[in-house]
Formats: sequence, C-alpha cells, structure tokens
Amino acid sequence: MPVISKILNLTHNNNLTKHEQLVQGVIESIEDGNLTVGDQLPSINTMVEEIGYARKTIFKAYEELKN
Repeated sequence: MPVISKILNLTHNNNLTKHEQLVQGVIESIEDGNLTVGDQLPSINTMVEEIGYARKTIFKAYEELKN
C-alpha cells in the first residue's frame, strides 16, 4: 500500500514523533494522489503489523485525521 510506504519512509525522520509520521504519511499520500475521496485507510491491525507502532498511537493519528 502506498500510504504504508510513505509512512515507512518517514520513520527515519527523527524530527517527527511516531504519531506525526502517521499523520504526515497520510497527508502526503493524499497530496500525491495515492489516496482520494472514498479510499479507505489501512486498518489499525494492518498498520500494527506493517509498521509496528502501538495500536493507541495509530488510533490517535486516525482520530486527528478524522477531525
């Protein structure tokens, strides 16, 4: 998934927290056209498996993006 790739690329950026990496990765995927209206984000379980961040961190990022 392109959004997971974007987030994984940001994990090397020590200036961003894990939460910020998740949010920024989704925003960049939207800006690049990889995510459009109606597309679903990867499930929290998929994100935990692929990226290895805590469920709570991913949930917090998704909540921020929804707002």
